[in-house]
Amino acid sequence: MYNEWANRSEISANLFNPAFLSEITRIFGKEYLSNTDDDRFTFEQIIIALPIILDKQLRESLPKTKATKFHEWIQINGHLIANFDKKVEAILPYIRESVVFSVNHEIYSIDEFGTFELLRTRKPRYWRGMLEETEAIFKAAKFLGRWFTEFPKPRVIFALLGVKP
Repeated sequence: MYNEWANRSEISANLFNPAFLSEITRIFGKEYLSNTDDDRFTFEQIIIALPIILDKQLRESLPKTKATKFHEWIQINGHLIANFDKKVEAILPYIRESVVFSVNHEIYSIDEFGTFELLRTRKPRYWRGMLEETEAIFKAAKFLGRWFTEFPKPRVIFALLGVKP
């Protein structure tokens, strides 16, 4: 189902490492849940968030505050969003792999409706001395977690991004 580690490029193995993606998801989920009445987050939200967070151009184009509406951000950054469906398609196997990792390591659980309950909220010790790029990725995950509380249903976001669920 997944590429063998030996067959992955070094960049792919690092950027799409299941533990790294799980940490990004944990940060996103913690921020989302801290800023909403929801007690769970969804796979659809992760499918939208991770490609934005991991793509440097998209990440750097994120607004400074959540006052900017998502559709406005898409209009301003249409040139970056143009192939978003292809980005989702390319990263989806790695997202699935990170979900399996996260459940196996009790970072979050998945209920019968397919929503995620965050089990681990403390940040790991390895955060000290992280690379600037990693810090930017984690900062974007925090922002998107807060910003997603302002979003309509994920299916509307999929439509705006040109992704078919």
